[in-house]
Amino acid sequence: MARRTGVVIEGKIPNPDEGNLSYYNEIMGMEFQMNIGFILMSLRKWLPRMNEFQRQNVADSIYDSLDSMRRSGKTENMLKNAYIKFMCWLYYKFERIVNQLGENNMYKKNILVSHKAAFSDSAYMNVLFSDKTGTITQGNLSLVEFITGSGDIVNSIQSREFIEAITLNNLAKISSEGKAIGSNNMDRALLSYAISNGYNDSDNDPEKVEEISGFDSEKKCATVKLKNGLVYWKGATENIIDKVTHYMLPDGEEREFTKADKAKIEEQMHAQAKRTMKLLSVAKIGDGKTVLMAVLCLRDNVRTDAVETVQILNDAGIQVVMVTGDAEETAVAIAKEAGILKDEKKDVVLTHEQLEKLSDEELKKVLPNLKVVSRAKPLDKKRLVSVSQQIDNVCGMTGDGVNDAPALKQADIGFAMGDGTAVAQEAGDVVILNNSLTSIKDCVLNSRTMAKSVGKFLIFQLTVNISTLLMNILAPILGWTEPFSIVQILWINLIMDTLAAMAFGGEPILNRYMKDQPAKRTDNILTSYIKSAIGVSAIFITLGSILILENIGGITTFVTPAGCANPELYEKTFMFAFFIYAIIFNSLNTRSEKFNLFEHIGENKNFALVMGGIFILQTIIIEIGGQVFSTTMLEPKALLVSMALAVLIIPVDLIRKAIMRK
Repeated sequence: MARRTGVVIEGKIPNPDEGNLSYYNEIMGMEFQMNIGFILMSLRKWLPRMNEFQRQNVADSIYDSLDSMRRSGKTENMLKNAYIKFMCWLYYKFERIVNQLGENNMYKKNILVSHKAAFSDSAYMNVLFSDKTGTITQGNLSLVEFITGSGDIVNSIQSREFIEAITLNNLAKISSEGKAIGSNNMDRALLSYAISNGYNDSDNDPEKVEEISGFDSEKKCATVKLKNGLVYWKGATENIIDKVTHYMLPDGEEREFTKADKAKIEEQMHAQAKRTMKLLSVAKIGDGKTVLMAVLCLRDNVRTDAVETVQILNDAGIQVVMVTGDAEETAVAIAKEAGILKDEKKDVVLTHEQLEKLSDEELKKVLPNLKVVSRAKPLDKKRLVSVSQQIDNVCGMTGDGVNDAPALKQADIGFAMGDGTAVAQEAGDVVILNNSLTSIKDCVLNSRTMAKSVGKFLIFQLTVNISTLLMNILAPILGWTEPFSIVQILWINLIMDTLAAMAFGGEPILNRYMKDQPAKRTDNILTSYIKSAIGVSAIFITLGSILILENIGGITTFVTPAGCANPELYEKTFMFAFFIYAIIFNSLNTRSEKFNLFEHIGENKNFALVMGGIFILQTIIIEIGGQVFSTTMLEPKALLVSMALAVLIIPVDLIRKAIMRK
């Protein structure tokens, strides 16, 4: 027999003895079927990663290999040749259409899939490390209040020096429409505040700038150095407050900074953080002084749909961990508002410093209850993913910056943000165009729907495969001639592969899939439900075929008309009709795990069209396809009896479902 390596069929088939040519051709038909099934199952994994040229070459290679097998068996039947080529071509075209439709549907939901293999892993994701800004919150920062060096809260600071500090130390620009664009949302918020207070680009002289450094996520600050030696600094307050010597009042007056002032500021910062304010300090450094100009309070509201989405993800068995550069108090307040942090006694909140002190083994113990990581740095994300994967978690990670690329690459599913850098989008597997956590939930739901459809397809295909294989194994044991002709086997193969993929590929997206717990890495793809469905249906179809061919209970005699010219062919045609009709009725069992077999069937019109088309074509094949399909015309009574026997597969499977539910 031929040996398979990947999708390439190697080796030569020895010439058969002339006396066994007919049955040998049937065995060749089985080989065609098994090879086609094997090849197409492999291609389902690899075709999405190929370009169009590669796919066409694969299709041509498959055909050439199978055609070589056909020639070596001396079966020069042009119809069989056409069937094989047609099946390869149809599968190739179908893959392209389904991929394009799937991508279009996902795009409508603000999801752009760049790596399809990793996208399918989101069905099994059980941990999501998510950024805060733009994903859980709206991402629209606005500067609303200021904490002065004396600890007072003011609504506005309009001194010229303060406006210069927040505009020179800023990479955002003013558009032709007078709006802040570019850079990050923090820079845009500061520039927008300046614009609202009458600022325009002519107010500053860019020639006075010697060097500017944008925000550094490691140092948690951004600076601009002027040619006169003055440095404007903005960043995390804890990085500058111990160095402050003076503070500036809203009118520009400078005063000495005392411990009492520091205590007042820290008290106000704590209160503002509990109001979910993002805190950012602005200072000037020069002449041996570090002057705190103000602590800025920026608001970024939690998305209106974030609370519901977090709850849905939790119900789906997905642990949401918020990883943010904000201060601990702000992060905790937002996590509570979003529903991520619920039980402060059980849920764990870590800062970067605390995370850094934990060993990997200690972190593994903490991870199941981890909810928030504050003041996080980019490499913290990669470590979180890596350690989480070591305890067999399937991890998702969001990111938008260049420094997020390692973590996005490391994650099982990297979600890059639509407004993020090109580097992050290249490293990610999925681009979330609107940055929303809800779109990530939609991505998981779509992936779970695809996984369910794959399970349905496996049940349908393997049931047919095993039934056909059992029939061909039992044939010589029970003394039958070949149970199926080659063309019949090719027709069965066309049903179970291409047509079945078309039928089950359009299954509706059901929100109830988000109530299921994700499968583990170690779980078998053939679950107990799938194995029971395959086993029961395959045994039923095989026993039904034996019932007919062995004429048990005189059933074949009952449907065979008197004076039948070829009773053996009539018997085989009767069995073939039962076999295909049973496959069609079993498709109803397969598409629903519940007792209502017609659940949401109207949302998958392809299913009704494909299975209805197979039913009609099978009836036509039996009635007029005799010479090609090696069948003979059946009397109406035989057709009805074959259908009645076949439909019994439905109550048999309902009994199996009832047993599996217990």
